[in-house]
Amino acid sequence: SSEQIFHERQALAQTTGTYLDYILRQNLERLDNISFAPGVNIADTDLGPEKQVLHSTYLGSIFNDGVFMTDENATVLWVEPFRQGFVGTSIAGYSTVQETIATTKPSVSNIFTVNPGNKDVIFMVTPLRNQDGKIVGLAGGQIDPTERGLPVLSQPAELGETAYIDIIDSNGVILDSSDQGRILQNT
Repeated sequence: SSEQIFHERQALAQTTGTYLDYILRQNLERLDNISFAPGVNIADTDLGPEKQVLHSTYLGSIFNDGVFMTDENATVLWVEPFRQGFVGTSIAGYSTVQETIATTKPSVSNIFTVNPGNKDVIFMVTPLRNQDGKIVGLAGGQIDPTERGLPVLSQPAELGETAYIDIIDSNGVILDSSDQGRILQNT
């Protein structure tokens, strides 16, 4: 009986991990698609199309703390929902941004503190390319794990009184948990 419960919990954990991976890939793809949206051109002075695509990307995503777009120097051009303190800020010093710039590939951060606001967030960042394939900026999304958990744990399966599911970053910080009191604790 105990061994069967262990195997069932292990299967649930693997299924949850696979589903979370799918959700993250799907949302990175949404960020990637910003480059291909009609009218998006960071080089011009009209941010109308960029604002519109960021708005629709935000509404259909897991990025509960917003989505943003930067220029090639990683200076934020716009954020949805709009926050004046974030627009015009350089995010070039964040390791996830540096990784995306260096590798020209999307990246997902561990949890870290972002300024302004001294808020713990997770970043997902991908390069923005022009029609010639040249990187002209970045698109990113922020997840605040204390706000609304990742969708994979919003309705967890019956785990019993002695079990829980944690999503942990590579530094051992619990990003989300079926036991909400465990969020942002170190394992």
